[in-house]
Amino acid sequence: MMKRFLCALLTICVVWACGGMTVLAVNDTAEYVFSQDNEGYLFQQTEGDLTFWEAPNVVTGQTRSGGVITLKNAADCTVDFSLASVSLPYGDVEALAYLDAVTLIIEQDGREVYRGPFTRLMDGDRAPITVTDVPAGESRELHMTVFCAFTYTGSVPAYESLVWTFEPTFEPKATVPTSPLPDLEPMVDWMMVATIAGVMLGALVLTCVIVAVVRWGGKRRNKHGE
Repeated sequence: MMKRFLCALLTICVVWACGGMTVLAVNDTAEYVFSQDNEGYLFQQTEGDLTFWEAPNVVTGQTRSGGVITLKNAADCTVDFSLASVSLPYGDVEALAYLDAVTLIIEQDGREVYRGPFTRLMDGDRAPITVTDVPAGESRELHMTVFCAFTYTGSVPAYESLVWTFEPTFEPKATVPTSPLPDLEPMVDWMMVATIAGVMLGALVLTCVIVAVVRWGGKRRNKHGE
């Protein structure tokens, strides 16, 4: 943010020092990224130098084109992007007169979505510029062109750069609740039961045999004693 402010300040100073001489903005691209982390969803503009639609400075009859705004969806859900606001120097009559003479053209997928002065871009009587249904992991582009009317007789005034604000609209990806596994009754190991029963039965038979032998031996001794 500081880098962008310093760049804007430098542009203003040079324009003032040169008496309105054209000073081209540094950058032709801007990127806005919708993403997510462990705390939720994020939306921010990638740091970079001012673009020529954030600091228009074309002189009478001049055109600048080739600008690209990239709207990137790095989250896990589908998202719509809409242009929420563009700040204008409403307290500066000279700057507003200049921006009213500068035409902005915005194209998406080869078709114009806006053609008109900067001062009319956010008029309430027109639908906002919206990029819809951007799937997770994909990007969409807006192509930018500006030109200054031949009828404009003034110079490029010094003014603060324009802040473009996009807003994402989305529905978080639904998470499938995991239901706990049902309590399963322990399976009966019938082999083990049969083994234990066999051992117990064998022990019982052996005990009976021993008891029978002991009793039989006792009876024999009694007979011999008589």
